[in-house]
Amino acid sequence: MSRRPWPIVILAVLQILAPVFGVLLSSYLDNMSPYRYFKIYLHVKPAWDIFQFFFLFPIAGVAIFLMKRWSFPVFIVVMLWSTASNIQIWMTDYNANWGSWIIIAITIVNLAVVSYFLLPAVRRLYFNKQ
Repeated sequence: MSRRPWPIVILAVLQILAPVFGVLLSSYLDNMSPYRYFKIYLHVKPAWDIFQFFFLFPIAGVAIFLMKRWSFPVFIVVMLWSTASNIQIWMTDYNANWGSWIIIAITIVNLAVVSYFLLPAVRRLYFNKQ
């Protein structure tokens, strides 16, 4: 396929930009500048958390954009990992400035995005490549 359907492109771009949105949202919720939040995050978090936060979603975005056989499983793993991480953060950080509604909203968005691929037209286009 020479051109990607626009919803796939939009989804890929949103996944690639997810770390930027994450920094902006987190800095807003913690009442600090995005630069300060980013700087503190890099100094406080272990390497694995930094990798998860800044690289998993872009990997999922690139996978979705490439539309290969392995793309959907990679995307599903990232969505499941993100949901599990968010739930773990919520369960361990009771004093977070943000409420459980953020975790619920992010989980619903993740489910909606995954559900998009289950639509018959998308599934046919995405999984039945020539």
